[in-house]
Amino acid sequence: MASRQPPRWMKAADLERDVRGLLRAQLADDTLRDRLEALAPQPAFSGLTWLWGPALYRRQRILFRPFILAHFGSIQFDPPRSFKRAPWKGTMSRDLDDWLAEVDQRDDVALFQRLYQWKHATGPRMAPDQKMVQAEMLDRLRKATSGGTRKLVFEKFNFWFQLDEDTAIELYRIDPAAAGPYIINRLPRGFWWTEKRVLWTRLFDLAEKSGDEKTQWTLYRRQVPLDQWAADALARADKAADPEELNKDLERRHPEIWGKDLGPVFHQLLEKRGRDVIPYLSKKLFTVRSRFFLPSGFDRMLALAEQKGWFDFWAALLRTSGRPVEYNREVARLLSDARTPERHIVDRLRMLAGVAREFNYPGFSLAVVPPLDEPVALQMYARFPDLVRGPFRASVAASWGRSYHRFIDRLIAVGDEDMIDYMASRFITRGGYFTQKKQLEEADRLADYYQNLKVDEPGFARRASAVLGRIPAYAIFDYNRLIRDNRLARLMFERSSRFYLADEIGLQDLVEAPEIH
Repeated sequence: MASRQPPRWMKAADLERDVRGLLRAQLADDTLRDRLEALAPQPAFSGLTWLWGPALYRRQRILFRPFILAHFGSIQFDPPRSFKRAPWKGTMSRDLDDWLAEVDQRDDVALFQRLYQWKHATGPRMAPDQKMVQAEMLDRLRKATSGGTRKLVFEKFNFWFQLDEDTAIELYRIDPAAAGPYIINRLPRGFWWTEKRVLWTRLFDLAEKSGDEKTQWTLYRRQVPLDQWAADALARADKAADPEELNKDLERRHPEIWGKDLGPVFHQLLEKRGRDVIPYLSKKLFTVRSRFFLPSGFDRMLALAEQKGWFDFWAALLRTSGRPVEYNREVARLLSDARTPERHIVDRLRMLAGVAREFNYPGFSLAVVPPLDEPVALQMYARFPDLVRGPFRASVAASWGRSYHRFIDRLIAVGDEDMIDYMASRFITRGGYFTQKKQLEEADRLADYYQNLKVDEPGFARRASAVLGRIPAYAIFDYNRLIRDNRLARLMFERSSRFYLADEIGLQDLVEAPEIH
C-alpha cells in the first residue's frame, strides 16, 4: 500500500503566478471560482487577497463575495516560516484604495471593516490608530442626514477600539439610542485586577438627563472606583427605607470587576441593614474572599450571621466563599456539638451541602463542590450516615490531592455497597497525574475488593455495572494511560467483559451509561 504524500505547500511567488494565470484566462465565472477553491487551501492563498480580491469583486460581486469573505487575509505567509503583513502600498495600493471606496459606497459593511482595518493597521498589534478612527467616525456621523445613515456608520465602525470620553459624549449627543450600546462596548479596558477605574461623570450625567438608565448604570458598573462605589452603597443603605428598593439599587450599582474582595463593604452593609440586604449579598458572594492570616469581611460576616441566627446566609457564605479548611472546621464543629438539638444540627449541615459555585459556558459547565476532609467524612458517617449517602455524597468524591483510604475501609467493613460503588466510580477515572498518584492506592484497594466478588459472576456483574454506570460523561481523558496506571480501571474495562453478560439489567445500564467507554 502506497504511503500518503504530505500536501505540497506552494511558495507565495509560485502561488501568485498561478492565480494571475487564472485571472487572465478566459474562464467562465463558475469555473474560475472552482479553480480558485482548489488553490484556497494553500497557506499562502489568503495573503494574496490584494491580488484576487479586487478583481473578483469587480468581476461578479454577487457570486464571488462569499468566497472573498471566506478567504480574506492581510497576513502573508510564505512557507515554511515567513510571516509578514501584506503591505498596502505601491502599485497594489491603488487597486485596494479603489476597492475600499467601492465597498464603502455600496455599504458593504463586512468588507469595509476588514479593508479599513487592514489599510490603517499600525504598531505590533496591527490595529488602526484610535484617534484617527474616532475623528473619521465623528466626521461621518456629523454629515449623516438620517437615522438610517447614522446606523450604517456605527455598523461600519463596529470593530473594537477604545473611545475617549470627549468622543463618546459627542457620539451620544448625535444619536443617543445608537451610541449608548456602542460606547459601552468600547470603554477603556485594563487588567481584571486593576485599581485604575475612572468614571466618566460627564457622560454619566448626560445619560441621566436623557433618562437612559441602561447606559447610565452600565457605565457606572464598568467604571466606578471601588471607594466611590462603597461610599454610594453605604449612603443608599442609610437613606433607602424600602428593603426591596434598596436591593434593586445595590444590584444596579454593583461594580463589574474580578479578583477584588468586596467582603468589607458587604459587612458594613450587613451591619447597617441586617437581613434587608441579604437578597443582594447572596447573589454576590463569589466576590467575597477569605484571607489566610488577617481577619476579613468574610470572617466578620460569618460571625455576625451566626450570632444573629441567619443560618441560611451563614451556610451560603461558608459554602461559596470559605476555604476548604474553614468549611471543614465548621462542619466538624457541628458534628461535635452535643448540646444543640440534633434536628437543628442536621438542618444546618444540609444547608452546607451542595454546589458552591458554577461556571456555565455554551456546551460546557463546571460545578465546584466543597470537599470533606477524610477525618470529617468519617465523623459524619459515624453520626449521620444518611447525610454522607445523600446531600454530602459529592463532597467525598476523589477530588484533587485528597484520598479516602480509611473512609473506604470503613465502608467495606460495614458493607455499604451503594457508597462503595459510588466511590469506585470516582476513583476508577484517576490516572497517574501529579496529585492523583495518591488516589491510585484507593483504586488498588477497591480493585482487590471487586476482584474477590468474581466468585459470584451475576453478583460481580451487577456491582461492576453499577460502578461503570455512575462514571460522569467526559471523565476519561486518556484511556490508554488510565488502563496502564489504574488497576481498578483495568479490571472493569479490560478484564471482565464476559462477566457483564451474566446480568441483563446491568448490561442495559451499561448501554445507557453517560460515559462512552
